[in-house]
Amino acid sequence: MIKFFRNIRQNLLSEGKTGKYLKYAIGEIVLVVIGILIALQINNWNEARKAKEFELKILKELQTSLSNDFNYISNHSLGYRNNETIKAVAYFETLIKGEDRSVDSLRHYFNWLTYGLTFQLNSGPYESLKSIGVDKISNDSLRNQIVHFYDFLVPRNRDLINWGQEGTKEDGELKNSLMGSYQAKVIEGEVRIYRPAPDKSIINDPRFLELLDHAKFRSSWTANQFNNLLNSLIPLKEHIEIELINN
Repeated sequence: MIKFFRNIRQNLLSEGKTGKYLKYAIGEIVLVVIGILIALQINNWNEARKAKEFELKILKELQTSLSNDFNYISNHSLGYRNNETIKAVAYFETLIKGEDRSVDSLRHYFNWLTYGLTFQLNSGPYESLKSIGVDKISNDSLRNQIVHFYDFLVPRNRDLINWGQEGTKEDGELKNSLMGSYQAKVIEGEVRIYRPAPDKSIINDPRFLELLDHAKFRSSWTANQFNNLLNSLIPLKEHIEIELINN
């Protein structure tokens, strides 16, 4: 093709058709420029397509991560761990009021008064996004919502929850001081060491009432902080889902 155009230029020059040669040269330049512009446009389109595909990939990862975090917090942190502590507090409060409750459950609920709870949330996909630039998220509103959630709300709630869990170790030591001494018992031919469960009279011990107050505060505080986090997590997850549907 290049040889073909070169022959045309040479023929025009050899025939002395300077005017036609200039017009032809200008036309050739225009064609080259148009070709370059088309190539740039195709390249830009390809880059935009790759950027959108990458953005959607990141959003899907964030969506999956947020869904897992929601399930973990709802079913484990709040749905099981914290609820068991709340049940334990309620159990002993009814005993203190003189209501009849199964004494067989006393050991189970007594142990739950000092179970700690660790804040867990997967920020991996967001950290990956930050490493390449949050500007990869084209939706300004969604981008700001993501940054606010992970850079402000998550650290804030983590600190508040961890603060509420402080003293768990000390409460565990207090709980141990309220239990009886270790005893040995032969079970199925084997000697096993155990600590007997405290009896119902424990509810009259001031140390136990202190332990109960701590557990009540800790469970209530933790539930409030996790629910505050979920109140921001759910709208963010829904916003991402809408963005994925629209694209």
